[in-house]
Amino acid sequence: MSRVIILPVILVLVFSLGLVSSDQAFATGINKISTIDVGNSPQGVVIDPDTNRIYVSNVGDDTISVIDGDTKTVIDEIDVGFQPRRMALNSITDTVYVINSLDSTVSVINTVDNTVIKTIPFESLSHDTLYDIAVNEITNTIYVTNHFADNRVFVIDGNSNELIDTITVGNGPLGVAINPTTNDIFVARSTGVISVIDGDPLSPLYHTVIDEINTANRPDQIAINPETHRAYVTNHFGDTKISVIDTQLNSLIGTIELDVEHEDVAIDSETNKIYVTSKFPHRSLFVIDGVTEQIVEKIFTNVAPQDVAINHNLNTIYVSNFFSHDVIAITPIEGSFNVEAGEFVVIGGATVSGDITVNGGTLVLENNCTLNGKISLKTTGTISISNCTINGDLKIKGVSSMIISNSQINGKVDIKNPSKISESDIHIFDSEISKDLKFSGMVNINEITSTQIGGNLIIKNTIVPSADTDIGNTNVNGNLIIEKSQFFDDLNFGGNWIGGNLILKNSELLEASFNANTVGGDLKLEKNHVDEFLQ
Repeated sequence: MSRVIILPVILVLVFSLGLVSSDQAFATGINKISTIDVGNSPQGVVIDPDTNRIYVSNVGDDTISVIDGDTKTVIDEIDVGFQPRRMALNSITDTVYVINSLDSTVSVINTVDNTVIKTIPFESLSHDTLYDIAVNEITNTIYVTNHFADNRVFVIDGNSNELIDTITVGNGPLGVAINPTTNDIFVARSTGVISVIDGDPLSPLYHTVIDEINTANRPDQIAINPETHRAYVTNHFGDTKISVIDTQLNSLIGTIELDVEHEDVAIDSETNKIYVTSKFPHRSLFVIDGVTEQIVEKIFTNVAPQDVAINHNLNTIYVSNFFSHDVIAITPIEGSFNVEAGEFVVIGGATVSGDITVNGGTLVLENNCTLNGKISLKTTGTISISNCTINGDLKIKGVSSMIISNSQINGKVDIKNPSKISESDIHIFDSEISKDLKFSGMVNINEITSTQIGGNLIIKNTIVPSADTDIGNTNVNGNLIIEKSQFFDDLNFGGNWIGGNLILKNSELLEASFNANTVGGDLKLEKNHVDEFLQ
């Protein structure tokens, strides 16, 4: 399953009637999101920039899924140790290192043929103490943190893939990251300290702790931007801040408040954006501007987003969903586009110039977005439009669910659901439609309320199979026509203003209620069958 998201907003998305809504707005870009099925409980994500392959550790399956970044499909699966978690890649030696937490080993994978070439044991450790891993590609050295044990960082020689050293850093070593400019190794510790280790083989202080940074937080994962000399650190155990470290001064220079606990962090050094995952309650990916250190976007990823990684070649961000079996791939898009079957598109707060065609997916427009183009749905799909302006027509054929709320449609809306497609649910409220609103086919018209219609409201050759229809407090400048249609539940029509004629003709209604309506033209009731009529 894949998704498309166009988001210059921060989103908190809640599924309702198959649609999505949000409650906060920020500025951001336009993204296409794809959901890629992998194994059970995916966590670690690393990307090989030379092959555009993505490696995902599946904690529940004891496997590594290999994804082709071009096709976004799984092309291989590699058996490793028990409960593989975080990973590190050396793209120079074509090697992935995988922490197997339950048996305290590291699997070494050759990415040329995706085979395990060695398993490195940590025999002196109890189970589930290896925590994080990082590779210095320049020195071909691998560093593995070891929490809940003896406070050491283990050192692996990438040439022999053997343990060669240990570095004592103090209580609770967790996340580890390498500064590629200085070769320094940064180790987050659960005690609120970040230890800095000299990683330069030519230094007399090689593999010793040369500095300690007190954060007053509970640091976990670390990402370093060598261009800006900044490190960003997630914090655990109720701490909702991201710590900001100056890697030249090795000092804490600030924090970024997310107001929510978070998991992993990654940096796009080319755009100077920081990506932070948060499982609960938002289940989202935060995007932070590295210049302003402000949140600019929040992308709903569903379930429990865990780790995040960036592929600069394909300009795509990958997020693992731990309590699931999928990985989310997020890629920017521009201009006119299609929403294909299984895709999910959110446009929030953006201005989009171009047409959108939906061919079986889900389209969500919200939070003051503007679309300068038309929307066409050709087969089936789901559409939600909230607090937006659409400067074009909506030609909808085969929609399964549709909501238009608090929006302005500067064009006509034509909703047609062929009988061969399952019935659809339609909600239109608190909106303006400048031209005609027209229905036909198998459509559950749940409500048209508190809406301004500049043209006619036409319900013709329509079957409403299983929903009460409320048309209330709505102004129709033209005619309201219900013709050759069937309503198998109640039709409630009250408090409306009709500038033209109200025509009910050749239709069948189970129960109809007409109250407190104003009709500027004629009221025409012809050849209808109404089981119960209330006025």
